[in-house]
Amino acid sequence: MTSVAGSALKADLSNWNPEDETTWDSKLAWRTLWVTTYTMILAFAAWFLVSAIAPRLNDIRAEGVDLLTKEQLYWLVAVPGLAGGALRLVFMFLPPIMGSRLLVSFSGALLVLPLFGWTLAARDTTTPFWVLLSLALAAGVGGGSFSGLMASTSYYFPKRLAGTALGLQAGIGNLGIGIMQLLLPWVVGFGLFGTAVLTPQSDSEGKLVWLHNGGLVLIPWVLLAVVLAVLVIRSVPVKANFRQQLDIFRLKHTWIMTAIYLMSFGFSGLAAQTGLIILNVYSSDQFGADAPNPLTWAWIGPMLGALVRAGVGPLCDKVGGGAMFTFIGGLGMTVGTVVTLFFLSPTEVNEFYGFFTGMTIIFFFSGFANAGTFKQMPMIFPPRQAGGAIGWTASIGAFGPFLSRRCHRTRSSSFAPCGVRSAQFSRGGTTRGRMPPCRANSTLDIIETTTQRWLRDKEDSMGKLDGKVAIVTGAAMGMGAAHADILAGEGATVIVADISEKEGSAVAQAVGGTFHHLDVTDENNWNELVASVIADHGNIDILVNNAGILAITPLATTTLDEWNRILTINLTGTFLGIRAVAESMKAAGGGVIVNISSTAGLTAYSGMSAYVASKWGVRGLTKAAALELGHDNIRVVSVHPGGIRTPMTAGMEDGPMFASQPIPRIGEPEEVAKMVLFLVADATFSTGTEFVVDGGVTVGQILDL
Repeated sequence: MTSVAGSALKADLSNWNPEDETTWDSKLAWRTLWVTTYTMILAFAAWFLVSAIAPRLNDIRAEGVDLLTKEQLYWLVAVPGLAGGALRLVFMFLPPIMGSRLLVSFSGALLVLPLFGWTLAARDTTTPFWVLLSLALAAGVGGGSFSGLMASTSYYFPKRLAGTALGLQAGIGNLGIGIMQLLLPWVVGFGLFGTAVLTPQSDSEGKLVWLHNGGLVLIPWVLLAVVLAVLVIRSVPVKANFRQQLDIFRLKHTWIMTAIYLMSFGFSGLAAQTGLIILNVYSSDQFGADAPNPLTWAWIGPMLGALVRAGVGPLCDKVGGGAMFTFIGGLGMTVGTVVTLFFLSPTEVNEFYGFFTGMTIIFFFSGFANAGTFKQMPMIFPPRQAGGAIGWTASIGAFGPFLSRRCHRTRSSSFAPCGVRSAQFSRGGTTRGRMPPCRANSTLDIIETTTQRWLRDKEDSMGKLDGKVAIVTGAAMGMGAAHADILAGEGATVIVADISEKEGSAVAQAVGGTFHHLDVTDENNWNELVASVIADHGNIDILVNNAGILAITPLATTTLDEWNRILTINLTGTFLGIRAVAESMKAAGGGVIVNISSTAGLTAYSGMSAYVASKWGVRGLTKAAALELGHDNIRVVSVHPGGIRTPMTAGMEDGPMFASQPIPRIGEPEEVAKMVLFLVADATFSTGTEFVVDGGVTVGQILDL
């Protein structure tokens, strides 16, 4: 019988899980996507408002007021990128703290501040530079909210639709850049209905200009976005505090994705600077009336990149999982950069078309790289960490506009954007001075050497389990302590769980983990442990059910209490552990459970009837759990040690039983721990099966012939 979509979803969404059709509401997910995408369009338009207004500011400066230098104009355009990047470092932590509804409405409401501020500043032709610079910083709110909106959206969709959802949101949202650069030249030409009190300005040719309309026209639409967020969006139960969210910085793939995204998001820097690059490299001073109008051309590249980004997102879900498109995008952006380099020292105005072709190639392929990169993150990370990684990488990528400004330097040692030192804009026919061409650098040029070296260093210092959270039961001594040590050594955050507080605390301190008291036979103890770990760390990735006891007693003299004690600790304890962590692992997108059985779960030994029964039970339970949890990306395996040097085998080390093994000695706890590490880190296609560490004792008998 086919399950009905959303049939098991609770009214308060407390069991929300997009990977399970019965606990996912696709209509809610898509409604949320469209509201947040609409908000993002407005956010990007507000973020790039300054880049659209800046080239016109000197045209409306009042007589007697100092004109803005080209250096000041470049700073006005670059500062929103710096502010956007810095604010994304804040917004990236907000989705699991605030919830989506409050976050989206709050993000929309903040946009009113820079939009209203620029409405007033553009009207006042005497506005000083420091005020303009402050408003440019405020415009960074539009860029900062991206890390919150994108991260929040990732909570609503299953992995199979992540590329489509994130590609559409980022691509359509980025249309705000092109919309602003296309809209502004139009809306500054007339007074908006109902705003007659806002008088126009006069440009250098005496024409009336309503430059303040650039911000004013967006304010009603922003208020609508706030209302829609409040009425339409419902928050889903993905929660984590600030400290818990820091775990993404221990993950190797966070840093790899950061470098790749910085490359792919370079188009934002070019989008912010394209108008001024055209204005300066193909200036009217050199080419007169034939010089291209920056406002006519600047919007095309960003619009193209955003559309490609939205179109490629669904393709990433169907082909290659995103990595292939990121690679294609990187190659294409490199080709576009090379083409552009040939047209940065023009002698004829027609060379502009070669320059524009190169820039268009960069924007086009940035859409490929960007969509591919976003698709990969929900595939690599569990939901909450995926949101954090998306927010972080977008934070670093948002510095693109600022980095782009910094990379335009003169061939001399003094700093000035695109070769401008102290040349002034002016009214009328005053000489402005020809700017030397930029020494253009693509984002690849900016990061290539330092990023490669830095990633190599990070790779060397990272473990296989960086960012993972592991619970090890019975970890106060013996094999459990060895498991805790090896997992911590590979970067996992280890919770040492045991009834022996003194010894367990010592192990926890030694491995840099945390001790929790746990009686594996107590259901409430398990629930308290899991709740505590989730509260402290956000998720549970690994459970090693190691706790167990051994008693050697003939069957005839084994009491019922002895039987029950061994079965309860060894088998029931394992069952309770699996059940306790299963739901949190499902919510996190998967996990690994390793049950420590024994060779007594493969064969039988006299005098150990209860122990043998319990370990055979663990083996069977492992297989049943693997079948039930496999589709939730949870692997369950059993490890079967032979004779191992632990307190439980004290006095048996030199017995004759080991001399007849193919490897004629007792095993060490570290040898079992290495198997556990392999299973949780590398054996990604293994579940429900047995892994034996026994010196060959179960292979057969060595005959003395």
